[in-house]
Amino acid sequence: MPVWPDMSAGTASERSCYALKISLDLIKFLNKYFYLKMKNLKFSKLIAVVYFTFSSSIALATQSNLLCPNSKNTIEDTNCLSAQIGKKAEKLQKYLSTAKIQEKKDYGNDDELIETQKIWETYVSKHCGYIYSRQNGSARYRESAECTIRLYDERIYEVWKSYLTYFDSTPPVLPNPQIQD
Repeated sequence: MPVWPDMSAGTASERSCYALKISLDLIKFLNKYFYLKMKNLKFSKLIAVVYFTFSSSIALATQSNLLCPNSKNTIEDTNCLSAQIGKKAEKLQKYLSTAKIQEKKDYGNDDELIETQKIWETYVSKHCGYIYSRQNGSARYRESAECTIRLYDERIYEVWKSYLTYFDSTPPVLPNPQIQD
């Protein structure tokens, strides 16, 4: 059986690399150890299910730890996640303000953008609020905050793509927010 690195040590980036190494080591191990048994189709399916379950669990665990990896307790985690949401809100406001200016300049008004933003804000509040309300304990704040952050990232990108880029070779008004991060 291969020796795997300690997943609790290191930065979030190092933990992601460790998770990838574990996945690759597991594939090598399974190929080497079960090569003869793989001829049995049912056994092959079982191994595939176990592998994909294991690898997706590792990916989710490392992805979740990318936000506020240095938090030592619930209070620090909550403060860090709140700060992350604040940064995302500021970034969204920057992209929205610029988009409103572009809409007025190019098409005469920004009414649709304002209306869709209100609808989006209601959606985030309802959806992530539901995630918060369906769980108990301190994990519910993290789940709700991650939901909010994920939706902010999606909205920032959508505003950029829909309102701040052009169909021709004209450069975008603001940089791609996914590359910027």
